[in-house]
Amino acid sequence: AWEQSFSRMDALAMALTAATVLSFMRWFRDQRRSALIITGILGVTAILTKQSGVVIAAAPGLYLLFTAKWKALRTIVLAQLITLCIGLGGTFLLGTSEAFYQNVVLGLRNGFSWMMWDDLFAPATYKYFIGWHLLAGFVVIRGWRSDHIPSRFLAVAIPLSLGFALVTGLKYGSRLNYMHESLMLTFIGIAVILPQLTKTNWKNAISWAFALYGCLFAAFRTNSVAAWYRVGAPDAMHEEQLRKDLAVRDLLVNELGLKPGDKVFITYREYLEHLLVGQSLLTQKDIVQYSRERLFDYSAFHRAMTDGTVRFVITDQASGPVTYLD
Repeated sequence: AWEQSFSRMDALAMALTAATVLSFMRWFRDQRRSALIITGILGVTAILTKQSGVVIAAAPGLYLLFTAKWKALRTIVLAQLITLCIGLGGTFLLGTSEAFYQNVVLGLRNGFSWMMWDDLFAPATYKYFIGWHLLAGFVVIRGWRSDHIPSRFLAVAIPLSLGFALVTGLKYGSRLNYMHESLMLTFIGIAVILPQLTKTNWKNAISWAFALYGCLFAAFRTNSVAAWYRVGAPDAMHEEQLRKDLAVRDLLVNELGLKPGDKVFITYREYLEHLLVGQSLLTQKDIVQYSRERLFDYSAFHRAMTDGTVRFVITDQASGPVTYLD
């Protein structure tokens, strides 16, 4: 489990990544054109789900390009282009080109930061990741030296995914979940290569080492998630915050006359926004709070703050001017 994946598009993107790999490997086995078409559709759907899906969409095409399988390459590219046109057409039909540009382009312009690299290569963290990266190197080297076609494909996909994660991880606000695709592909790669090992003793030793290391890594990530969500902290701390936010909600509704159609702006992140769903503006504050530059036109928000649309501002800070988004 990854803290950035709960109830987010990341989970769907990971499922589509795995499905794309599975479909492409089925094509290796039976050479059916339908498997290539499904691979192309799944890869582009991964892109439409989350931009990082471009890696798994590109990997099959790159493999076919490297191996000069031109007919298969034409099939998968055509399937991708048709799916992309349908997806973008639906996006523009339901929304606007401006909203698309704001989310896909401006939404990623958070500035440069070494934050993810610092987290990853800190000794306390990297001692759990270095094993995966050594295994990734093993899969890549053996895959290129092997005549086993799925292994050769993974030898293309894994470094592509890992390199993409390291480069895009330089964006401010990036987290270790950017490494997830490459870790999953490495896991698949080891599972594919293990049956190819001929020496039984070596195969058994590597299999047990792989399984035990996976358990150790899972325990590390579970502990990270527990710390992230304050799991294990005294329940009284959470109950006290909930009690306070319930009291604020009751005050707004029962004494200050807040109606269901009225809007509020809450400057902190706890329970109150979940108690006033649909009434609280700008609930997802991260995209603006942690961006280095002004990404969007906030004039509508400022107007709502001054023309009476927002009836109340609720803050947990000391009395004084509320400065947010200029």
